[in-house]
Amino acid sequence: MSEKIKHGRMIRLAGILAMLAFVVSLALPGRAAAQCGLPETAPCPGTLLTTYYNTAGSPILGNAGADNQLTLINPVGCANPGVVGCRVQNQCAMIYVFDSDENLGECCGCPLTPQQPVPFSVQQNLTSKWGLSTEHTIGAINIISALPNAPFFLAAPQCNPAAPYTTSRELNGYILHTQTAGPPEVPLADAGDADPATINSLVSKCASLTNNSKAGVCTCPPAPLN
Repeated sequence: MSEKIKHGRMIRLAGILAMLAFVVSLALPGRAAAQCGLPETAPCPGTLLTTYYNTAGSPILGNAGADNQLTLINPVGCANPGVVGCRVQNQCAMIYVFDSDENLGECCGCPLTPQQPVPFSVQQNLTSKWGLSTEHTIGAINIISALPNAPFFLAAPQCNPAAPYTTSRELNGYILHTQTAGPPEVPLADAGDADPATINSLVSKCASLTNNSKAGVCTCPPAPLN
């Protein structure tokens, strides 16, 4: 076989391998393509985000309290589904709201579309249907990033925080404490990966709290108009 023929075959083979590598890369999850967590790369985000809320006011500052705003963002996927090769990758925010004594008072699951900041009012969305008789002007919020775990209705993925789900690593956001001293805008804390025991406990508590009752179910902001 002549060197010219061999060279031509090697070029064609290289082209085929390059095309296969490109196709495989499209099938990989976004975080695999980003190669997070490897040496000399950024660490992978955790599946559990945490923060606190405080709508009680401050005697020191002399105010009567104010609402807090929690903003969540799904940064993965394409906000322009009409673009060729651009995926719409909705995620779930499984939200669990506690009082200052570590009692779960509300929970809900909210679908987040790509690149859409979603603002939650702590008073109106996250604590207005408190399922306990406890005081809840100060407390903690746990948010687990997850894949949709319920059937599709009206072309929107459903998120059920009281049923098993698969965690993801996609969400981020911040909370706005308007009545506290210091910088009011606080990024959500990355608490690493939620272990299975923690997830099972949250799912079980949420199911018990909301069983046969609308109390204890927080609400999601209206879906954005795309």
